[in-house]
Amino acid sequence: MRRGSDDKQWQEVKAIIRELDAAGCIFCRAITPTEKIIQDRDVKEGKVESPPNFTTLDPAHHIAVSSNAALMYDPDNVFQVCRFHHTRIDNRLNPYTGDKITEEEQEAFWQRAMAVRYQKPKKAKIPDFLGDDL
Repeated sequence: MRRGSDDKQWQEVKAIIRELDAAGCIFCRAITPTEKIIQDRDVKEGKVESPPNFTTLDPAHHIAVSSNAALMYDPDNVFQVCRFHHTRIDNRLNPYTGDKITEEEQEAFWQRAMAVRYQKPKKAKIPDFLGDDL
């Protein structure tokens, strides 16, 4: 089911998730250093779509509307995801390596990525030798 610009409730949900996920794609934010190295290598070697689209952000439903239409407008079920990771996770591929994954692994990636929405940014520790005068 496509939601368009004439669907006011959908436009409101999109505004909410843009604010909740203002830092960008939840999968880009959840990537580990090792996964980033693999993903960057695959991009450089042309093993992924060309050019990979990390800049276009889509609203993505964690629980598909086809599985549970009642969650269509639930902001806790909709997240900002870049087009690259959205395509991969929807096709049950590891969002970072592109390998086939099981439904359970797909859910684990979702859980890990969704957690970044609610994580507080880490405060930088000021080295002791700089003191508290900063």
